[in-house]
Amino acid sequence: GTLIGTRQDADRTVYDIRQIEGGLYDTAVVSDSRPLPIRAYYGQSQAGGGGGDLAVITGAAYPRHVLAPAVYGKAFGGVGANPYFINGLVPLFDSATGQQFINALFGMYLERQNRDVGTVGPGVIALTSTFGGQPLSSFAKGQTPYTNLLAILTACPPLAARYGRRSYTDAILIVHGEAGPYGRSTYAAPLGTLIDNLRADVQVINAAVGFNVPPQVFITQQNQFDSNNTPTNTGVKLAQLDVAKARLGQGVTMLGPMYQTQVQSDGIHMDNAGKALEAELHAHVVRRVLDDGVAGWNPLWPVSLANLPRSGAVITLDLVLPPGLASIAQDTDWVLAPADGRWGFAYTDDSGSPPAIASVAIGSGAPVGQARIVITLAGTPTGANRRLRYALGSPAPTGSWLGERGLVYADSGVPSRARETYPTLPATIRHYLCGFEATVS
Repeated sequence: GTLIGTRQDADRTVYDIRQIEGGLYDTAVVSDSRPLPIRAYYGQSQAGGGGGDLAVITGAAYPRHVLAPAVYGKAFGGVGANPYFINGLVPLFDSATGQQFINALFGMYLERQNRDVGTVGPGVIALTSTFGGQPLSSFAKGQTPYTNLLAILTACPPLAARYGRRSYTDAILIVHGEAGPYGRSTYAAPLGTLIDNLRADVQVINAAVGFNVPPQVFITQQNQFDSNNTPTNTGVKLAQLDVAKARLGQGVTMLGPMYQTQVQSDGIHMDNAGKALEAELHAHVVRRVLDDGVAGWNPLWPVSLANLPRSGAVITLDLVLPPGLASIAQDTDWVLAPADGRWGFAYTDDSGSPPAIASVAIGSGAPVGQARIVITLAGTPTGANRRLRYALGSPAPTGSWLGERGLVYADSGVPSRARETYPTLPATIRHYLCGFEATVS
């Protein structure tokens, strides 16, 4: 049988719930006529609980809304999942004796953001399938992590149906890149293939439960490391930007960069504050795209990566703002400023002695929906192959900050709830400028 009741949370949110009487688990699930979305992370360790730091945010803040399939809510490694054990829905949360998982934080912030705007969310099944330290080929169709992901996504809708809920997968969030393959085009091609396969195969799973639609694929622009885990420009960051720009409005959304997060003592994985910062950004973007219907949402990125206008020593960089935002700013209170004072920008050419950047400033005169930055060089460049780079290259880390970082962002105006746990974080959710390399006229 099924138990039906009404629940009021400590924040005075009221909603109906269902619980299976005599079930294997005592989970109560929010009742809602809307579908219960499945939103899954996929990738290397940073798509899960990457690093050795123990969780700070523990316990289930929304145990009837933020759910996972039993046993496999945090699937990782190269061992095949056993569908027999995917046998119920349970609250998703982290314990004090384990790592902080980004999918658990994502689910929590997703529901918190719903309540912040005065609505009760339909709930979410927020799972992850990860395999640390593996190249993109290990996540391709036919490989164990891919097979595991599809098996778990297939098992979830029948579990939701036990609670009277329709359910399908509307989002896959890919967090990958440190392990390559290295090279801009070398990484871009298999990433595109992976996206195509995920959208096609998950659409088949969705169609079987009455939702004949592919999932939206969200990707991050990853911090870069070589095979020795040394920070360097591997081409992966540029490949991810290329794929996202080429497929804008075609089922792919770039969430943004990761340089605004500090790293753990291993020098690679986001620290817990960084995981919270990223997770609430991901929740915000996914809500904008899937719940608010902004299908063509873009991060803060250049209008063009080719032939930036130049007049003498002055380069003009126009940026596309995320939908609904009106301006950009220089970060002066969170990301550690690069020592050279250039906000993360660098200029290079083939002259052998390219002019240094003398100043960076926010400009005026950009079209509606865009913003402008003016970069003034110390002299008029004379070399060929002129290029402007941002948050790119291999400068040495400074403490817990990686060298590839920058200071340009657009403010969403949405209050940061991660800041309640980590008071030094920015007060609002910020969209930082994606790392890029652009040619200069």
